[in-house]
Amino acid sequence: MQSMFQPNAAVVADNSKDNSKDNDGWQQITNKNRKKKKLVIGQSTTHTSFTGIAKKSVVCVTRLMPGTSTDIVTDHLKTNGINVLSCFDVSRANENEELKFTSMRVCVYTMDVAKLYDSNLWPMGVVVRPWKFKSQS
Repeated sequence: MQSMFQPNAAVVADNSKDNSKDNDGWQQITNKNRKKKKLVIGQSTTHTSFTGIAKKSVVCVTRLMPGTSTDIVTDHLKTNGINVLSCFDVSRANENEELKFTSMRVCVYTMDVAKLYDSNLWPMGVVVRPWKFKSQS
């Protein structure tokens, strides 16, 4: 009985393409066609008998002028059609140094993230990037 984990010599030999076979007769498939999964994210605001829970995304907005408040950033985003779920000042100054710029952690719905990455939304010099979560260890 042939194990399902052993290479089938007949199948390997019949393949006309040589896709980098290793010493054991295994071959690596490099151009496997993958089907794109269809995905729809609901955006309807009409009331139904059920509701969904929208996915959230967190970004870092940094290189803001020192002293910029979270209220100013939140209001700016709201006037541009972005619903801000939370906004925290995460600025850190080094010992015996002045704060060079303000950084914020902003949480929005995932459907609004594309709007956040529009360079025309932000003043010159402001950097917006995905938030990096540090591991617990």
